[in-house]
Amino acid sequence: MQDATDNFDLHRAREIAQEIIDNLTKLNDVSLNHVIACFYDRLGIIAFEERNFQEAIGFYKKSLKIYEDEGNLDGIAFVYHELGTVSEMQYNFDDAILYYQKSSKINEDKGNIYKTALNYSKLASIAGKQLDYPLAFKYYDKALQIYQNAEDESGIASTYYNLGILGTTCARVTQNKQELLSSANTFLCISLQIREDKGNLYEASFNYHQLGIVAFLNKDYESAISYHYKAIGIRETLEAW
Repeated sequence: MQDATDNFDLHRAREIAQEIIDNLTKLNDVSLNHVIACFYDRLGIIAFEERNFQEAIGFYKKSLKIYEDEGNLDGIAFVYHELGTVSEMQYNFDDAILYYQKSSKINEDKGNIYKTALNYSKLASIAGKQLDYPLAFKYYDKALQIYQNAEDESGIASTYYNLGILGTTCARVTQNKQELLSSANTFLCISLQIREDKGNLYEASFNYHQLGIVAFLNKDYESAISYHYKAIGIRETLEAW
């Protein structure tokens, strides 16, 4: 099933997952319920990839019921996060916020602080979409602190990149434009350095693209063109058409 998913044969992956659920259910063995829940999660992910959001919610709620009956807090926290993602994609921000907060609360209570970082990033993204920029910065700062404590370079790079995008967005609509653009440029360069050091050139191309936007807003058109050409060059080399 994983091969089918990796190869984007979602229809086949769905068939396999459902077949496994059906066969396990016939065994009527409660000790296998957690396995069934995992495959409902898989069906939820597949439905999400297919943009069948209501169907994804249905699968996730089936797995959530099993996790709740078993008292599986890790499973519950996972499903809440996924339900938050689906709600966010549907622009149901109130529901998404509630789900992300529930997921964070469970992980915090269990001492799984690292797992809350992704929830904080999601909450920051929603705050930005709702134009609550101070709250968005606050959530990204929380996520960044967790990734730094965990020495997770990928998480650090992603969060600095998101801070750079947020700073660029704020600069377009607030008066302290130069200060925000300067901060955005700094955040993006920190992220870029980490990604290049790790050899993540494709991700680095997004930094170059965003740095080009910052340079453009600063009316530094020569640098803007240079950054965009760097982004294009990486993607052409990697054939990321």
